[in-house]
Amino acid sequence: MQKPGDEQKLRSAFSLHQAGDLDKAAKIYREIINEDPHSFHALHYLGVLEASHGNLEQAKSLMARSLSIHPPNIQFVENYATLLFRAGDCESAVEQCQNGLELNTSNVSLLYVSAISLLKLQRLHESLVQFDKLLSIQPNHVVALNERAVVLAEMKNYNAALASVEKALVFQPQYVQAYLNLSNLYKLLERYDEAVEALNRGLKVAPAMPELSIRLGLIFLKLRNYNGAKAAFARALDISPNAVTALSGMGRVHQRIGEFRSAVEAFQRCLTHAPNDRDILLSLGFSLLEIGDLDAGYERLRAAVRGDQKHYSSALNMLVKSRHGRFWLKPSEAIKFLRGESTQIVKK
Repeated sequence: MQKPGDEQKLRSAFSLHQAGDLDKAAKIYREIINEDPHSFHALHYLGVLEASHGNLEQAKSLMARSLSIHPPNIQFVENYATLLFRAGDCESAVEQCQNGLELNTSNVSLLYVSAISLLKLQRLHESLVQFDKLLSIQPNHVVALNERAVVLAEMKNYNAALASVEKALVFQPQYVQAYLNLSNLYKLLERYDEAVEALNRGLKVAPAMPELSIRLGLIFLKLRNYNGAKAAFARALDISPNAVTALSGMGRVHQRIGEFRSAVEAFQRCLTHAPNDRDILLSLGFSLLEIGDLDAGYERLRAAVRGDQKHYSSALNMLVKSRHGRFWLKPSEAIKFLRGESTQIVKK
């Protein structure tokens, strides 16, 4: 039972919490818990606060203690299930949702968390059932319609997936995530013109969202529309200059059209943000070989394969493809060369 005086302190802490004064709120929550370890409200709200700071394990512990003390509070169950999903504990999230849904079978939040947790667990049919239950209660839940499309696509039911996303856009044409999902579905179906159209629709809604331009650039790159790809990546980089995927994409465009010095510059910028990305190291190594900087190129290729045998064949392929670093080695000699155990280049 809550002690007299704690209720007023709790209200004060909650007001501070809502106002964004999290440090003061946390201090009061902890004072209440120190005085009364069974204060389930303080435990829960401190858990919510810790989750907002990214301290998910601590938040889980606090919320679990809260729910163990008091008969289930549906809002507390919602928060705890959502936290479990965020923490990647999808099995426990599903279990908590089931507990909450026994109290309220039509709780939309619990149906949603249950559905997306089941999707993460690849329990696709169960996920679809939960999404359909949710949508029977709230047909215009655009996030659920969009996520439901992901389930349907995993089940290879692409027409139904496309219909689900388009329905979300009927309800909310400004919902940008749906355009990204729609383009991805069309890309899976190799209907690239429609994927491009979906992204352009999204750009009309959110021209400052770099992910739309990046996706567009990647499709143009696949279609060998290098001018279109260059323009799309440039637009993304104007918005987000350090976007690694856009920098990498721009590097690949320069590489494809023979602008190797520009490719080197783009890949080097990538490495300042993703220094251990082996694919970028491979691409940079190849571009350095193409401009004649052989030692630097070889070193980048060696860095790409260091401690990762899966990239040996890719590195050797880069050596073979390069105009200036071209040579042929026996596989055993190639491995030695890439490991740095041999500097001998055996030319054909």
